[in-house]
Amino acid sequence: MNPETTIAELLRLWPRLPDLAGARWPAMYWQLVDLLRAFRRAAADQQRAGVAIGVQRLLASVPGVRAAWAAENAVLVRGGDVVTRSGAFAAPATEDDVWAAVDDLLQAPAVTRWTDVLAPGRVQVGQRFAVVVTLTCQDGTGKEAKPILVTPGQTVRVVLAATELEVIGSRTKELRVLADRDSEPVVFFVRAPEPGSYRAVLDFWVDQHVAASMSYCVLAVEAPAEPSGATTQPDVLVPVVPVRAPHPDLILRVTTADGRLRFDLDFADTRFVQLEGERLRADPETFRYELLREIEGLAAEMGKPPDFLVRHLEKIGQRLYRDLFPPELRREYRRFSKHVHTLQIVSDEPWIPWELIKPYDDEAGQERIDHDFLCMQFELARWVCPAPSSAAAEIAVDALACIVPSDSGLVEAQRERDDLTALVAALGLTQHVPAPADLAAVETLLRGSVPIQLWHFACHGDVHATSPGKSPLYLANGTQLVPDDLVGRAQTHLKSDRPLVFLNACRVGSGGLSITGLGGWANVLVGACGVGAVIAPLWSVNDELAYEFARVFYDDLRTQPGCTIGQAVRQARRHARDAAPHNPTWLAYTLYAHPNARVRLTAAPQHIA
Repeated sequence: MNPETTIAELLRLWPRLPDLAGARWPAMYWQLVDLLRAFRRAAADQQRAGVAIGVQRLLASVPGVRAAWAAENAVLVRGGDVVTRSGAFAAPATEDDVWAAVDDLLQAPAVTRWTDVLAPGRVQVGQRFAVVVTLTCQDGTGKEAKPILVTPGQTVRVVLAATELEVIGSRTKELRVLADRDSEPVVFFVRAPEPGSYRAVLDFWVDQHVAASMSYCVLAVEAPAEPSGATTQPDVLVPVVPVRAPHPDLILRVTTADGRLRFDLDFADTRFVQLEGERLRADPETFRYELLREIEGLAAEMGKPPDFLVRHLEKIGQRLYRDLFPPELRREYRRFSKHVHTLQIVSDEPWIPWELIKPYDDEAGQERIDHDFLCMQFELARWVCPAPSSAAAEIAVDALACIVPSDSGLVEAQRERDDLTALVAALGLTQHVPAPADLAAVETLLRGSVPIQLWHFACHGDVHATSPGKSPLYLANGTQLVPDDLVGRAQTHLKSDRPLVFLNACRVGSGGLSITGLGGWANVLVGACGVGAVIAPLWSVNDELAYEFARVFYDDLRTQPGCTIGQAVRQARRHARDAAPHNPTWLAYTLYAHPNARVRLTAAPQHIA
């Protein structure tokens, strides 16, 4: 069998691989991507043959895939369209077709599109009106045009995600990206039940993420609305980048518009469920800080038996599940918990500690649910919405910035720096390890033009309760870096590099706990600077356990074939938990990322955005 035939059969089997491989698909996906890249770069038949053997061995390593591979018909039909979760490509028949199909899989073609929303600004109570949404080829606002990328033939799902308006019909519509003209419009019909001002949230879903989210506002009055004509809402840039990572098993979209929790569940098998939760009965920030103070209060209990502390954490998690998951969502959880492995939560709020939620449900007539915390039950990641871009599918690290103040008093942080820089040096990557690691040195790197794909901080941190943007990371010589510093050239640099930012920031007080204020950092890094991924604790962490978490995380990325960022974080949690289950350090870390993304600790000849 020649190498091109092997690759052609792989591409033919590709649409079935996620189901055949199951939970092993994310890691297998990245291993196959590496093999396809190697196949594309190979200059000789012998090299391509070696890649083909690697493909055969990898597919044979998973029983379900091996059986399908053996049974697959090798006769391919030219020009047949095969639609996969990673894009569309033609089933190849000739050698030229194979090369073209590999290129299409690794990098989809792109065109420029804008969103356009047409709707009235003033309506009469009880009267139906239309919200019309289109994707246009030209920017019709008169402003300077900015490029946005979608794939011809791709479907953009528009979801009326949250509103107090009465929606007539479906909250979900689909726009088809056309190659040479505007999309056909879709129409939402709504009406206002009472006088007042209403806001609706429109989400634009592309593949696996909310590419853009915008608000539409309307005033409803009792008197007949004057015929002032429709008003065009400002066009919203859809920063769509071809996503090249396996679809999470479930994306949970959470909105808090009008003081009510709403949940949209987007499953990898294309099922889409919309649920409405309860109204928020307390100020979210007050809720957040009271909860973190309760967890911080465990520091005073460190003298009690470990089992007591574990039970306390479990009770907090079970209470959160009861209060935040409405009955309909709990019933959905019963169904999806049996087959979901990767979960991404896309939310417009920074205050719900999703990692800490521990499902417990004893509904009459149903099997009792008593599950682990969500961050251990699933490979869990978050993302902020709106954000300038989706989470990175792959971060190929060519350069590291390791920021560890030598005067912090954190002994294990110094060890963390030494281990990480030794690892990077062994891999032949560029590293920036300023000494002193003060604000001037960090800002020099942030405002510079040298690409840096991994920022690792190991230092003290704190929270600014009334202004999260002022929450400091304490650097050398008494200097501080706060989220509000990430503006101007620093913001542009981070947007360009799309790095992983790991804030292993702690303030080791009595018992090793205090609050770090991630809300401000996550919102700025993801929502304003468009980084590729963020890892940081919601509260402070024990110095030694923080070191172990980072060590295991980077070691798994380096040594486990196809390891995703979600897998590496969960394994690091498991390690820290096994070492000290009564210390909530293992539960503190939160991940903002695509759960099936990969961080590759090696220089990359080609990047997939």
